[in-house]
Amino acid sequence: MKNLASARNPILTTGRVLARGLILAAGLGLGATGFAAEDKPLTPQQQRMAECSKEAKAKGLSGDARKDFMRECLKAGKPAASRGASS
Repeated sequence: MKNLASARNPILTTGRVLARGLILAAGLGLGATGFAAEDKPLTPQQQRMAECSKEAKAKGLSGDARKDFMRECLKAGKPAASRGASS
């Protein structure tokens, strides 16, 4: 019986090489995004969103109630002048 996983079978060998390459590329890609995120500080909007999200979680909100809370919480973080201009 012939061993299908042998190095003589170019299809299986190519498939293994491609699979290893994809795994390596995915690992490098995930690692690179982790380093980039650490260097960049959060914008004021991102900070406000994180604070509002923590408040919503503490209140146990989910679904539409969470969406409504987040919308109002984020609006409250904007200066009054910009809120009036966008309405």
